Amino acid sequence: MSKLSMRVCLLALMVLPTACVGPAPAPTDAPSTPAWVSGPDQNYPDTRYLLARARADTANEAQDQARATVARPFVLRVEAAGLGDTAAPGDTTRRLVALSDRIIEHIRVAERWQDPKTRLHHVLAVLPREVASASLGEEIARRDHDIRRAVEQSGQPGDLLLRIRHLDRALQVQVEREALQNLRTTVDPRTPPIATAWTAARLRAERDGLFAQVRLLPRAAAGSTPGLEAALSTALSRSGLHAGDNGQGDYLLAARLILEDDASGEGTVRQQGVLEVTLVERAGERVRASRRWLIRANAGDRAGATRRALDEAANLLARNLRQLLLEAGSH
Repeated sequence: MSKLSMRVCLLALMVLPTACVGPAPAPTDAPSTPAWVSGPDQNYPDTRYLLARARADTANEAQDQARATVARPFVLRVEAAGLGDTAAPGDTTRRLVALSDRIIEHIRVAERWQDPKTRLHHVLAVLPREVASASLGEEIARRDHDIRRAVEQSGQPGDLLLRIRHLDRALQVQVEREALQNLRTTVDPRTPPIATAWTAARLRAERDGLFAQVRLLPRAAAGSTPGLEAALSTALSRSGLHAGDNGQGDYLLAARLILEDDASGEGTVRQQGVLEVTLVERAGERVRASRRWLIRANAGDRAGATRRALDEAANLLARNLRQLLLEAGSH
């Protein structure tokens, strides 16, 4: 071996151990948490998407939770338009309005990630705002069609109670429409409102105007507790409805109430009876609607219990007479 070759081999032996004992490579970092898990993500700007995040032990549970959260605003809780100032606070009804499945179908799971430490599954569900806005616009257009048709039907000559029912239907749908418009504005503030010729206040005024045209003739059935006919007149006045003049009226408001003593405590008299009310169309004596209520009242003597029972009957009728007329509009 030449001297030159020997020197190369010695140099290689000197360098090799140094390379072997050099610093070890840095360990690979664990996957970082995606931005969308806990905050905004530039891929899903809030201005374009409705977002919902969820985490659960399984991927399916997380997906279901996230999709349900996005869908939640699209089930409206709508308060029914009232029947006047006589309704008691607890008489107001609310109903759920489930919107088109088309909105729900556009909700998609955009991202999934499992935390390597906790093993929890994270999910991001998204719904494009413009898609939701377009679907809500279609829902509003359907309401506008229903309102227009109901208003046209209410303007046809004929059965006054049926006309009232059509206008009340238009009013209830208009309340839904206004809730939908508010939701659409919230979902996509850039979208202008859809114009309409109607408002809930206007439809309510027109419906109440038809209520004012109804003429009722109150009559207490033979054998009823004395004072019942006066209670009927009081109920009409409180409800904003009108009695016919000089025995004239399109509809007979016939009522029966026979109060009897119930079990009483010491020093107390309790009376109770069933109040039966029937609305009869005088032309042809056609029964249009009927209702029954249990009336109870206590007082220190029988006369006081009777007086309180009749007051209760008047108050109850005042709250329910307009609803009775609406029911009559469907018969």
